[in-house]
Amino acid sequence: MEDLTKKRFDIIDGGLVCVLFVALQYVFYFIISMAPWLISDTISYIVMSVVLEGLFVVAVVTVAASRRKAVVPATTMNKKVNWAMVGMCALVSVVCIVLFSDLSNAFAYTLEAIGYRSTSEIVSLGGVFGYLINIVTVCAVPALCEELMFRGVVLNSFRGYNKWIGISVSAVAFMLMHGNPEQTIHQLLLGFVLGYIVWETRNIWASILIHFFNNFFAITLSFIMSLVRQNSGEGSGTPETITSGQIAMAWIMGIGLAIIGIIVVWWITKYLKKQSQKTNGEAQPFQEVSTIEIDGEKTEVEAVVSEGGKPAEAVGEEKQNPTPAGKYLTIVSYICFAAYFVYEWVRTLIYHL
Repeated sequence: MEDLTKKRFDIIDGGLVCVLFVALQYVFYFIISMAPWLISDTISYIVMSVVLEGLFVVAVVTVAASRRKAVVPATTMNKKVNWAMVGMCALVSVVCIVLFSDLSNAFAYTLEAIGYRSTSEIVSLGGVFGYLINIVTVCAVPALCEELMFRGVVLNSFRGYNKWIGISVSAVAFMLMHGNPEQTIHQLLLGFVLGYIVWETRNIWASILIHFFNNFFAITLSFIMSLVRQNSGEGSGTPETITSGQIAMAWIMGIGLAIIGIIVVWWITKYLKKQSQKTNGEAQPFQEVSTIEIDGEKTEVEAVVSEGGKPAEAVGEEKQNPTPAGKYLTIVSYICFAAYFVYEWVRTLIYHL
């Protein structure tokens, strides 16, 4: 009989993969500090950035192998997508960029008000060639590697346990990992969107595509703006001072637009879910009306069933019942992960004040 436990992660797996990634990243930066020539020029820096992203995959594969879990089905990488899903994922990315940007900007303005100075920039080789390199190193590689860990393992490890805890943990972990104070709000909201969509569709390729398009649109806009500045002969200019009133208005507008964005994402997710089920030949629940007799009277009862007539709850994930030791290990693992990246986040904030 097939061991179904190999096709799913549990909460212990999620905690372990986070701790292992922290350890791998620490070793990586230690090596870099001992051999600074590894990032002595732009090309080597880009190569090392790709290697750093590869640590997500190493952590996932290592934990899966040690815990005897099948990576592909457990992360849902065996699922398929169609062109309709690709288009809807691109639309979700646009919604996130357009409707979440005001709230992200409001947080960035607040940081600037306390003295934070932004240094964010995309490292490239310059020109069209640099742009094409960035499509691979900034868009494709992070989308695949980061989603494999945060949605493939961390989020899916909560299936059969708690939906919203899983989405929240994966979103916060995703946000902290980036360690960029000014991107905090965007990464957090994006993390919630990616987690919710993967939970509903059971298809990690949806989040990989959305993550890719999110980065692709960002670097494309940056590339176009750089061309415009070059052709006009203008520099980036001196940033304007933002008043407290403008910051307050930015927060109000940002919260309002973010709420609209969440509603739109929820609406699109319903269609993404249907397309994923259709593409992967999965059963869609439907209403079935049964007639039962109670005290001699016949009554019609509606029940949600799936293909084959099984009750909907019978085809869901088996409930997790972790041992107290397992819960303790998981909690400690996530605390260690959070402590490390909160420290990095605060250090970055202080450094740029």
